[in-house]
Amino acid sequence: MKKYEGDYSKTLETERLILRKYNKDDFEMLYKNYVSDENVPKYCTWNPCKTQEEANELLSSWYRGYEDPEKLMWMIVEKSSNQGIGIIRVTNKWLEENKCEIGYSIGSKWWNKGYMTEAVTELIYYLTREIGFHTIVAEEVSVDNIGSRKVLEKVGLKQYKSQDGKLYYKYTSKEIEDERI
Repeated sequence: MKKYEGDYSKTLETERLILRKYNKDDFEMLYKNYVSDENVPKYCTWNPCKTQEEANELLSSWYRGYEDPEKLMWMIVEKSSNQGIGIIRVTNKWLEENKCEIGYSIGSKWWNKGYMTEAVTELIYYLTREIGFHTIVAEEVSVDNIGSRKVLEKVGLKQYKSQDGKLYYKYTSKEIEDERI
């Protein structure tokens, strides 16, 4: 794997989205559009925030991850409204295998608009072409999480079942041409 020089969470841009680091000034917006949304964390490891204080605590814990210079995490910003609508990140890295795991979620107001497919496509391109990962995975995807499963399949990840019967998805950069999906 080539060593990427610079900020791993550099700003990425698509036709309709900006993927950028978030800061404490974004907490109120992320509370309103994302972490207070009862529908979002159904398949996540966190619960919806009922107050701005709860949101500040959750978002601060994620924000502290930026202290690691190799942390890869972005707020998903809808260009047309300049609103932060979700988070996309690399949750695990296995550098010796050139492999990483991605995770993402977005406010339900923005579901079924193709935003997550657009964001994940850009992230995979960045991770494989600029940083040098060969394999991207999404592990323990719930069978019931149809929306996320569709996103992963649209962007080229193949579905597998682990020995314990859990679903995971895998993308290997050698499997497709050097083009954005």
